[in-house]
Amino acid sequence: MQGKNTLCCIPEPEYWQASISGIHISTMAEETLSSAVTRIMIDNWLQTSPGDAAKPEAIYNDILGHLSIKMRLTLFTVTSDNPKKWHMKAIRHSGFTSRILNINKIFADCYVEDFKDQKYMEDAVIPRLRQVMESQQPSMELVKTRLFGVNLGYDRILIP
Repeated sequence: MQGKNTLCCIPEPEYWQASISGIHISTMAEETLSSAVTRIMIDNWLQTSPGDAAKPEAIYNDILGHLSIKMRLTLFTVTSDNPKKWHMKAIRHSGFTSRILNINKIFADCYVEDFKDQKYMEDAVIPRLRQVMESQQPSMELVKTRLFGVNLGYDRILIP
């Protein structure tokens, strides 16, 4: 299997209560920052073609400077049919820390097989990544799951 990349942007986890000011991104009336980030990434993705897939940077470079403190961007590189061999790389960590979960440490660059909470990967990540890769269609959804026993809710954008 040739290497493929899937972007995962996690804009606004519900359990994080933080805000940031001073970030400006051109948005339509009443468009939230997460909606604007999603729109830009989807627009960039639409400019690509399946036969000549763009480098992931072409999809996300325009939004890197606009991600809020509550947002993180992760790139999954798929080089095998075995999801445990997929590689997860943080393109941009969240700037927010929590006493409950150190998200940046938990989601450090690693192969899926090395991720410390395999149930989370098996329940909340792998099935949806497979579906996005098979359909070659982006997915935007609210995820409600558990990570290390802590209830977690976040918006997730997956782009093949």
